[in-house]
Amino acid sequence: TPAPALVDARTGLPSCLPPGRRHSTCRRRLNGCGRFGSQIGWARACPVDFGARTISTIRTSIKWIAGLGVVAVIALILLGKKTFHAEAVIPAPPSAVWEVLMDTTRYPEWNPVFVSVSGPYEQGGEILNEVRDPKGEILEMTATVAELVPERKLRQTGGVTGFITFDHQWLLEPVDGGTRVTQHEVDRGLYLWFWDSSWIEPAYGRTNEALKARVMSLSGR
Repeated sequence: TPAPALVDARTGLPSCLPPGRRHSTCRRRLNGCGRFGSQIGWARACPVDFGARTISTIRTSIKWIAGLGVVAVIALILLGKKTFHAEAVIPAPPSAVWEVLMDTTRYPEWNPVFVSVSGPYEQGGEILNEVRDPKGEILEMTATVAELVPERKLRQTGGVTGFITFDHQWLLEPVDGGTRVTQHEVDRGLYLWFWDSSWIEPAYGRTNEALKARVMSLSGR
């Protein structure tokens, strides 16, 4: 004998409740109710229970999605890293190379990339670098002198943590025949995933060659 149907007094519809659900006005699943029909019948017969469960499910889903989004952003920030490296050997002592690097007032005369530098090259000094990109546009970058070792190292850092930061170094090393000059930079942050930085390393290479020409010119070679 089929189970007696429960009918919602307000709607006049069968009260078809999905398996495992319980409600004071929805006690059993009716024989003959298809999955789709039972879902509709149950939803209409038990609107309060259906709404509360649905809202709870949506809220849980939103929390999961938001959590995954946060994890994804953190991962992109942590994994966002690029390294740029350029070297050149200049047939001059480190003192001569260092002297040209420190004379920032004359950078516009020879430097194709760092066209202007404002501020003192001293430990903790705040520097404003004006950099020319491949399109000829001037980019302004504020940096702090993080480390200064005369005739050996000039390290500058800056940027916005998480978005993009840079750690740029000029390194001078005495070698046979002169001084090995190295520009080494590590950039980190989310913006690196969207920024075309392919021009940076070649630009540093050009700067090293221009520095070499400048030093040799001043030494009469």
